[in-house]
Amino acid sequence: MTPAVFRQSPFRRGALAGAAWLVLATSGLAMEWPADYEIGEGTTSPDGHYGILVPGDDLPEVAGENVNFLADLKEHKVLGKIAQSNFRPHRTHQELHVTWAPDSSRCVAEYDMRFGVYSLLVLAPKGEAFQQLDAGVKIRATLGEVISGPSGTEIETADVTCRLGPDARIQFRAIGNDDPKGDHPRSKAAIFQGVFDAASGRWPSLSAQKADRPMAENFLKACAPLSTDFQDLGPESRVVALNKTLADLLRVLKVILPADKFAALETEQSGWILGRDSVIEPEPKAIMILERVKVLRELLW
Repeated sequence: MTPAVFRQSPFRRGALAGAAWLVLATSGLAMEWPADYEIGEGTTSPDGHYGILVPGDDLPEVAGENVNFLADLKEHKVLGKIAQSNFRPHRTHQELHVTWAPDSSRCVAEYDMRFGVYSLLVLAPKGEAFQQLDAGVKIRATLGEVISGPSGTEIETADVTCRLGPDARIQFRAIGNDDPKGDHPRSKAAIFQGVFDAASGRWPSLSAQKADRPMAENFLKACAPLSTDFQDLGPESRVVALNKTLADLLRVLKVILPADKFAALETEQSGWILGRDSVIEPEPKAIMILERVKVLRELLW
């Protein structure tokens, strides 16, 4: 089954750090459907069973009290409040993005502010309740330690993308830096890779490494869903653009892959280039390059 892909997004430091924390909403705390709330755009699960309720336009606004709820849409029941949620649609510098697993068993809810995400949660419905796990604190803390050292401050901003499969594991790729506005030429950056087990709230594997800011940004771009295949360009221009995308991707792979694996890839790539250069017409050449880009991007996961 094809994994769901979580959009790339900014990620901002929060007040918490350390391992993922767990909040379990219990079925003993029944809640009424809140008045003047609506189902958030893009928050409904693939099977239509669950969704996130957000304040509607008719609800009087109270600063800091735009709480969101996870709801059973089929049964018209509220499962509970979402921790650290303070989202209201159509507000400046506020966004909510939700990605569900293919089987609707869990989702990643990402709450954005001006300079990035202030909350990154894994939500899993459990009957008349639901489980909440914070996947963001570990990503933030790990990136911060690489950038600033064990006693350094947390990172100010990062980007994150992830994939949800049919099981409880969620793959995360992220980058961080210590300069959210990009004002300082010597800002530090780092790359994060990890697998989060939503069943236990633990990270079975994770790693982080330093990188310059352009390399970190290219890494995250390569991990995120392909934003364009340059269909709007003419055939020859499309070949040029796709070749550049491929070259950028190979530079990222050289940093990320172990030396022996990248050496083997270089040998394979040399043979592929001979095949590419033997294709004369630009349209089939562009298709060939695009397919190669798709194959190599999977090596980052």
